[in-house]
Amino acid sequence: MLLSIIVLTVFSCSKDEDEMEAPVKAEDIRFRVQLTKIKATDTSGEGDANNDKLEIFGELSTYLTIGTTVDTKVLWSVDLENAISVGQNDSQLTGETTFTVSADQLVNSSITCAGDLEENDGGGFVQDQGEESSTFSLGSITGTQDIELTFSETSGQISVVTFIITRL
Repeated sequence: MLLSIIVLTVFSCSKDEDEMEAPVKAEDIRFRVQLTKIKATDTSGEGDANNDKLEIFGELSTYLTIGTTVDTKVLWSVDLENAISVGQNDSQLTGETTFTVSADQLVNSSITCAGDLEENDGGGFVQDQGEESSTFSLGSITGTQDIELTFSETSGQISVVTFIITRL
């Protein structure tokens, strides 16, 4: 009896030492970036008192940066011939993507919402609304966050684009 207890103890101790713990895989975390709306907050300089809309075209994108690696997604892109008419009421924009990062990459990662917009005044006259961007550390995004980018030109015309970033 004593011999069997010793054998069992030795066997159970050696088994624990020989077993290796399975490595724990870092959890994946997903972030959704949505482009939701655009509006003109100032239409001055359009030249016509009845024209209270801006004709906007260009590109709106989002970037996931992990360390030195950048993943770019274009959410909306419209050329001059297909410019959209934007007034002081919200105009819906659609564009969406999802980025996935592992939990151990969260600290060194960020999402950027960016755009490069122009405004068509007609007659071949195009005004640059500018390039704008805003960057957020993924560790700081715990729920849903609205991001507004404001684009403006020298004549005072201003448009605001809204993105939404959601940690899923």
